[in-house]
Amino acid sequence: MQFSHSLIIGFLIITAISGVIGIVSLYQFITIIDSLKTAVPESIEDFKTKASILESDRLIIYYDEILTQSARNYVFTQDEKWKTRYLQTEPILDKLIKEPYSNANNSIFSELDKINIQLVNMENDAIRLTDEGLYEQAISILESDAYTEQKLLYTESLKHHAENNNLEYDNDIKSLESTSLLLSSNIDRVTKEGTIVLEIIFPILVALSIFLGIFFSKRLATPINDLRRSAKQIAKGDFDVNITVKGPDEIKELIQDFKMMVSEINKIDNMKKDFSAMITHELKTPLVPIIGYVDLLLSKNFGSLNENQMERLLRIKNSCLKMQNIVTDILDINRIEMKQLKFNMEINDISLIVKESIEQLQDEFNKKNITIAESLEKNLRCNCDKGRINQVMINILSNAIDFCPTQEGKIDIITNRIKNTAHIVIKDNGIGISKENIDKIFVKYYQVDTTSTREHGGSGIGLSLSKIIIENHNGKIWAESNGSSKGSEIHIQIPII
Repeated sequence: MQFSHSLIIGFLIITAISGVIGIVSLYQFITIIDSLKTAVPESIEDFKTKASILESDRLIIYYDEILTQSARNYVFTQDEKWKTRYLQTEPILDKLIKEPYSNANNSIFSELDKINIQLVNMENDAIRLTDEGLYEQAISILESDAYTEQKLLYTESLKHHAENNNLEYDNDIKSLESTSLLLSSNIDRVTKEGTIVLEIIFPILVALSIFLGIFFSKRLATPINDLRRSAKQIAKGDFDVNITVKGPDEIKELIQDFKMMVSEINKIDNMKKDFSAMITHELKTPLVPIIGYVDLLLSKNFGSLNENQMERLLRIKNSCLKMQNIVTDILDINRIEMKQLKFNMEINDISLIVKESIEQLQDEFNKKNITIAESLEKNLRCNCDKGRINQVMINILSNAIDFCPTQEGKIDIITNRIKNTAHIVIKDNGIGISKENIDKIFVKYYQVDTTSTREHGGSGIGLSLSKIIIENHNGKIWAESNGSSKGSEIHIQIPII
């Protein structure tokens, strides 16, 4: 047998072995891709359905607030526009409640419908009595325990339903990342197994397997890694992703399905932003005159007030101011997302801003008998927006007040210089933060306790907004805690000049 023939036979043998290994590897890859092609389109349909349910819940909450506010405004002001608005909105809400999206929602929406009918009957009675000039009787209906109890049942039932849908919605966003991780791990497993087989069969096939492994890994792993990065980006709330369609046909189809899903999510996110902007505007508009009228009453220009009346008016004003702060935070978040938030950067002494923030909340400290310990270093001059830094301090100090124990609360506030930064520390002896939650408290709308019986209020926006403001000052903010019931510390660093 000539050498050339032996060489050809040897080459054919190596080629045959390589071909078998290549076919087996390709079959495994195709199996992985086919499974994903089946799973991803189904997940997209789930997204659409759950997003529609979520939007329905938000619309019900919105129209319910309009009904309640319209009825109360008509009873108190006798302005016909509120009665007209009530009568226009009531059929819309009734239709939403009576058309659940699936059989799974029938029981909840049936209960909501019963409660809504009772509320509408009571509100219609109040409107009728107002039309008859019986204002006190109309007001007594809307301020009765029965009306309040029905509103609480209605709100808690809908809130529980909305929270469950939000949780499922967030879990579905993360599921695509898990799918990408599974595909990547399977690719790694197949590559390792193929390498072991080649090393055992013949040393020359090692080089060939490395070549094939690099080729297929780059061809398959690169677009999959792009998908993984995009899924992580979406999980963080950033839907501005752009993935190049490349790779084998199966991968291209997977990327197309993914881009379709991102497009749907982006539409839903824009709807959420529009809804948020609309609802905050609707909430903010009546707050200004309410606070103004309360201030007029407190000024005693319309007559003297007894202590009980003064206390009730102050409660109304404080509640309105808290609502106004929440609305302002939501508006700021929306401005940030639309890149419209502006900063008025000037040279300021950080310690003076911190001092002013403490003085603004002095009444709140006194109410809970919280001890304040200050250690403020002078002349920490920074290029910053004084109003925004004050907003950050108010948010953090308000959280500390809320979570500190009554009578025995203590808050330490420290400012000092660390290298080229102004370092701010707010330390309290409150309930603390568990290790699994400490990295999540700066996530938008995140709350450690999301149950309907949670003791501490808040919108989950303050710390997220504070983080964005500090980062726009080229600074950083983080939290430290030794665990639950062991207090917590918020640290802020801003460059000094």
